[in-house]
Amino acid sequence: MDTRKGIRSGKLVSAVFIAWLCLNGLCSADDYFSPGTYFILGGLTGFEDFQNTGVEKFNDAWGIELRVGYRFNKYLAAEGDLNMLTGFDATVDLSKVNPSLSGTDKVVLDITNLTANLKAHWPLGRFDPYALAGAGIMYNRVRTTYQTGYY
Repeated sequence: MDTRKGIRSGKLVSAVFIAWLCLNGLCSADDYFSPGTYFILGGLTGFEDFQNTGVEKFNDAWGIELRVGYRFNKYLAAEGDLNMLTGFDATVDLSKVNPSLSGTDKVVLDITNLTANLKAHWPLGRFDPYALAGAGIMYNRVRTTYQTGYY
């Protein structure tokens, strides 16, 4: 089994187990629905699945996530979400890009997302599923040492 599929399967099994515990009353508490501001800081990983790029292998990326939100009541919240991933890097054989070139070049892809979201909660104690709708912007940057001619 592919390592990424194993990690994803493990996360899914963990989420189902936690949901089962909470629905059986083992996670009951009403303290989790208080209105107010919240902050979330976390780590991210991005598993590459780039196709038709001409590059044989990209490396996975690591990054950070910052969420700032306000919960109006036990059912409704609004939040801003910033995600930054860096390090989708690869070594490119320049002769595959242009037959007149030789050598290799390191290419790095950085991704940044900024979104504004509205969350509708279904409070079940510590288990608090929600539906999320929002809009945002994405900024991608490709870094390379090869002279592209664009400045």
